[in-house]
Amino acid sequence: MSLSRLARRTILFCSTDFREGARLVRQRLSKSSPGMWNIISCDHDQVEKHLPYCDVAVPLMGKLDRKRIEMGANAKLKLIYQYGAGLEGVDFEAAKDNGIAIANIPAKFTGNGMSTSELALFLLLGLIKKYHETQVSLKNREIGYPLGGTLSGKTVAIIGFGSIGKELAKRLRACEVKIIGVRRGKWTPEDASMCDIVARMDDSMMEEVREADAVVTACPLNNETRGMINSDFLSQMRKGLLLINVARGGIVDKDAVFEGLESGRLGGYAADVHWQEPFPYEEDDPEGFQGGVGPLHALRDKGANVMLTPHVGGITELTYGLQTEMFSDRVEAFFSSEAEGILENWGYVEGNGCALPAITRPNWQFEEEGDTLSLV
Repeated sequence: MSLSRLARRTILFCSTDFREGARLVRQRLSKSSPGMWNIISCDHDQVEKHLPYCDVAVPLMGKLDRKRIEMGANAKLKLIYQYGAGLEGVDFEAAKDNGIAIANIPAKFTGNGMSTSELALFLLLGLIKKYHETQVSLKNREIGYPLGGTLSGKTVAIIGFGSIGKELAKRLRACEVKIIGVRRGKWTPEDASMCDIVARMDDSMMEEVREADAVVTACPLNNETRGMINSDFLSQMRKGLLLINVARGGIVDKDAVFEGLESGRLGGYAADVHWQEPFPYEEDDPEGFQGGVGPLHALRDKGANVMLTPHVGGITELTYGLQTEMFSDRVEAFFSSEAEGILENWGYVEGNGCALPAITRPNWQFEEEGDTLSLV
């Protein structure tokens, strides 16, 4: 069925953060089916105001809990579609109970692994080269300071060996780094060959990672990984460890980071993800916590080795270009399928994974690849 015969639909991006996504989707759908799509973005505290009027909700970093899902289901909401991979803010059971389809865009299809791994390498190098101190030297009109380190010869543990972890391992290999790979699932011979040492994400992994000079977290946030990098973890690592988080803020315990930087147990902390996203409004954040950015910058100003970015690992022309094409094509196909009565092609995956729409091949199956669910 042609989309020209369908009703005008509304897609709600549930935050004004990551604003390029909504702009690119609007641009793409206006060309492929002009006049058929209303693309809106709202602040995260205005989601409930707009949900009853939307057909598609894009959660971004916001929460779609049972209350919000039922509010949408009682009106027009048919589909929750993440513009990216992470769906930890969505109540799967509530969506299933209310007949709302869920979909995401796994990183392996969009170049997100490449983009985010590049940022992880940038942050790692920034800590090793003491980037913040170099800026202080420039401000003070001083040259030849500080004394930085070298990446070559270091040992780096990558916790989470999905698309981001594998792309990072490729780049680290060129820098003559010893690589320790950690994943929850089984190791294939091909993936294991990318590492010098492999480990499973369980109680035994400390035996392998404790000698690392740097740890990069690149795993999903779930019940098993929440707060995994804590004081106990850091106490078993080398003093001066460099910690880089490009996964989700909740994987790292904030108090352990603050204490580690203050005591010198941590030699540096870099993050592209933060403990509260989206950030609270300034008027609601009188102490300037800003998801942890405030106290980390305060520690940095006292001399701690800290480097932060605003969740831009996957925000590149490559990743957003591919995500926009996939998102737009599939959201159009979803409503064509609905009109034709073949929504059984859109299903759910139980457990920690997420549901991906089967559009061109209704018999698509899913398998666990490292730390994500992907198409076979």
